[in-house]
Amino acid sequence: MVPQVFISLSGQDMEFASAVERALPRGLARFYPKTFATGADLISEMENGVEESAIFVLLVSKKSLASHWVRFELDVARVRQIQKKIKILPFLIEPGVDIADFPDWMRGFWVSPYVWGPKDIGRIIQEEIFSAHFSNSKLYQRVIGRGALFDKANREILGVAAENGRTPNVIILSGTNQVGRRTFAKYYLEQAMPALPFASRGPQLNLPQFADLDDIFRGLLEEISPNLSLDHVQRNLTEFRALDLDTKVAEIVTQLSYFGERGMATSIYTGSGFFEESGTPKDWVGELIKKVEIQENITIFLISNRKFRHDYVVSHKNLVQVYVPPLDLEDASTLITSTCAIYDLRPFKFSNDISRAIGGHPGVAKAAVRLVANEGLDFVEKRPSNLFSIQDYILAHNIDEKNLSEEQASILLILSWVPSLNGTSLERVVIGYLNCSEEDFIDSIEELLLSCLITANGDGYSIASELREIFRRRYGFGDDKLLQYFSDELSKQWEEESSSGRFNANLMDTIIFIFSMAGKALPESFKELMLPSRLAEIVRFRYNQGRHNREDLDGVIRWGLASEAIKMDETVREEILSIVVQAMIRNRKFSEADALLDTIGRRGYRSVPFLRGFRLRRDGRGEDAIPHYREALKIGKNERYSLQELATVLSQLGRTNDLATLLDDYNDMVGESAVLLDFKIGFLISEGDIKGAERTISRLANLAQDDGRSVIRTAQILSKRDGRHDRAFELVNDIVLSGIGDQVRARRWRALFATLAHEVETANRDILFLDGLQGQEQTTQRLRVYAALAENDVPSAEKEVAKLDNASVQNRGLRAQVLERMAGKSGLSLIEKSKLREEAYLLRSQARGADIDV
Repeated sequence: MVPQVFISLSGQDMEFASAVERALPRGLARFYPKTFATGADLISEMENGVEESAIFVLLVSKKSLASHWVRFELDVARVRQIQKKIKILPFLIEPGVDIADFPDWMRGFWVSPYVWGPKDIGRIIQEEIFSAHFSNSKLYQRVIGRGALFDKANREILGVAAENGRTPNVIILSGTNQVGRRTFAKYYLEQAMPALPFASRGPQLNLPQFADLDDIFRGLLEEISPNLSLDHVQRNLTEFRALDLDTKVAEIVTQLSYFGERGMATSIYTGSGFFEESGTPKDWVGELIKKVEIQENITIFLISNRKFRHDYVVSHKNLVQVYVPPLDLEDASTLITSTCAIYDLRPFKFSNDISRAIGGHPGVAKAAVRLVANEGLDFVEKRPSNLFSIQDYILAHNIDEKNLSEEQASILLILSWVPSLNGTSLERVVIGYLNCSEEDFIDSIEELLLSCLITANGDGYSIASELREIFRRRYGFGDDKLLQYFSDELSKQWEEESSSGRFNANLMDTIIFIFSMAGKALPESFKELMLPSRLAEIVRFRYNQGRHNREDLDGVIRWGLASEAIKMDETVREEILSIVVQAMIRNRKFSEADALLDTIGRRGYRSVPFLRGFRLRRDGRGEDAIPHYREALKIGKNERYSLQELATVLSQLGRTNDLATLLDDYNDMVGESAVLLDFKIGFLISEGDIKGAERTISRLANLAQDDGRSVIRTAQILSKRDGRHDRAFELVNDIVLSGIGDQVRARRWRALFATLAHEVETANRDILFLDGLQGQEQTTQRLRVYAALAENDVPSAEKEVAKLDNASVQNRGLRAQVLERMAGKSGLSLIEKSKLREEAYLLRSQARGADIDV
C-alpha cells in the first residue's frame, strides 16, 4: 500500500495545500481528507489521520503555528514519531517565521529559512516515498551496480576540481536510453552531497527532442510559481521570446538560483536536443554553462543521449561529463533477484543468453520478472525464436490482455496517446470511465510503476519509452469511447483550471496532442503558448503514425504549416517543414511539395537535397533521385535516411554492383543501424550468400532497434532455402500478434508466408489491410500474384501480373516466376516454352536484389 500523507495546516492555507496535492501524481500517495466533523469527532478524526499516516507535512505559516488544532496535530505527530518514526516534514510557506517560533521538539526538523513552493513540496514528498526511509515499501528499490560508476564519477569530478580550483557545477550524464541516467543522478547527489538533504529533490525537466530555452524557461517558471494564470504565462513567454540570447540565459540562471538557494540540483533531459543536427552543441548550451560558472550554489545535470566532444568539455572549467553504461551481466542478475520479492517469487536466475539479451536495462529486467510472475519462467526461456528480440518479447507480452487488469490497460492506453499526463487528470478519467474505486486505481499505478511500465515525474506519469511504440502498434488508438471521454474530461478540467485562474502546462500540452489526433485545428487561445518543440513533436508523431493514411497526412500538413506563423529557431522550423514536405509527397501533392521545397531551398535548409531525392523517388523517377541522395550524404544532413533511400533506389533499379559498393563504403553506419543491417541481409539473401546473411542476422538481433527484423529474415531463409513455409509463417505471425516492429512491413511478409503455407484466410486479411494503405499498391498486387501461384492458378497469376509495372526488381522477379509457370503448361510447343523461359531468364538477370523486400 502506498504511504498516506497528512498535511497539517491553518484553514487559511487550504488553497496552498490543494496546490501541494496537485503537485504530486495521484495514486502515488494518499492525502488524508480534511473533512473533519466537530467536537469530539474532530479530535478523534485528527488522531486517526496522523496515526494512519507515514508522512506528516506541516505547512508553516504564522497562522498555522498559532492554530490550536495544528498544535494538537503536532502533539499527536510527536508521539507517533517516537513510536514508529514517521517522516516529519515542516515547510515554510511564508516569510517572517523563525526557527524560534517552532515547538522545541520540532527544531531539529527545521529545513531552511527559505520559503518553499507547492511544486517543491510535492517533489520532496515524491522522493521521500521512493526513499530508503520506506525500504519496507514495494516502491523502494535499491540502486544496484552503480558503485564503480559512482567512484568513477567522483574521481572525474574531483579531478576537474583539483585542476581548475573549483567543483564543477554542470554535470553531463550521457548514455543510451533506459540505462538509468536520471536514477544515477539522484543516487550520486544523495551519496556525494549528504550535507544537502534536498539536492536530489530538485526539478527534472523532461523536454521534447527539439527543446530550446523557451521550454526551459516555461518549465522552470511552472516549478517556481505557485499560482500561474494563463495570462501570466503568455505575457512572460512573449517577453522572454523578445530578449536576446545573452539576456535569455541570464533569466534562466536567475530561475535556477531559486533551486540553488534551497540546496536543490536541476536536471534537464532532452534526448539529443542539446545539439545541432551536425553534432555541435547549441549556442545557448555554452552560454548557460558559462553563466552558471560563477553561481556556486547552482548544480545542473544535463542528461543526454549523445556525448559531448572531449575538447568541448575541457574548454569549460565548471563542466564534467560522465558516461552511464548499461548494467553488467552480474548486476542485471542481482536486480532481477531483488525484484522477485516484489512479486512474492522465489529468487531465480535467467539463463546467460536471456540475461545478456536483456542488455543491462533495469526497466526491461523488472518487466521480465513481472512476465515470469504472470506467465512462468518457461514462457520467457522457451520463447518462439532464439533470435526474437528478448526486450521486445518481454515488453510485448507484458501488455497481453491477460496480463493487464482493465484499469492497467486503460492507464497504458491513455499514456500511449500523450508524452505525459498529470496524475489528477489520469485518475479522474480512469475512475470516471471505468467506475472503479480509488483503491483499484492506486493498486494499478503501483504495479505499473514497480515493473517500470510507467514512470512518475513531477505531477505526472508517462509510459516507458521502449513500450510506447509497441503499445501503439498493438492497440492503435484503442477504444474510441475512452478517447472521447478523455477528450471531454480534459475540456472540463481546462475550464475548471481557467476559471480558477490557474495555468496547467501539462494539461494544455495534452489537449493539443488530443486535438491533433482528432484532426482538429489548433485552438486560437493556445497559439501564443505553443512551444515550437511541442509542435515538432506532434508533427513527427502524427507523421510516423499516419504515413500510410491520406487523411492523417493532411492533418500533418495543416499542423506543420502553422509553424510559419510562430517565432522559433530555424533548426526546429526546418524539422517541421521537412516532415510537411514528406507528407505532401506521400499524398502525391507534388506541386505543393515543389512550391514548399523552393521556399525552404531559398532559406538554405540543408535538408533540401534529401527531400528532392524523396520527391523524385516517390514519383517513380529513381535515376533522377540518386544525385540528390548522394548530395545529402555529402553534406551530412539526414545521413542515415539518405543512405536507406539511396540503397532502396539502387535496389529497385537493379544496380546491384553500385548497391554493394554503397553498403561497403558506409559499413560503419550500416553496422549501427537496424534498418540498414536488415537491408544488407536482404541483399545477401538475394545474392545467395545465406551464411553471410545468417551471420548478419545475429548482429541485427543484438541491436535494441531490431524490432523483429531478425525474425523476419530468419523466416525468409527458412521459406526460401528450406521450403519451411509453415515455420516462416509461425515466426512472423507471432510478431504481428505481439505488435512488435513496423506492423505494415510485418504484415507484408506474413501475407507472403501465409500464401506459401496455404493460410488463405490470414493472407486475404493481410492483403485487404494493405490494400487500404497509401503507397502499398504495388506490394498488394504482387501478393495477389503470389496467391494465384500458390493455388497453381496460372491463368489468374498471368492476369494479375500484367497489372504490375517493370520498375522494381521485385516486379521483374515475380514476372519471371509467372513466365516459368506458364512455360510448364501443357499444350505449348517447344518454341513457345523456350521463348517464355528466355524471357524469364532475362527478367531474372534484371532482378538481383529482389529478396530485399516482398
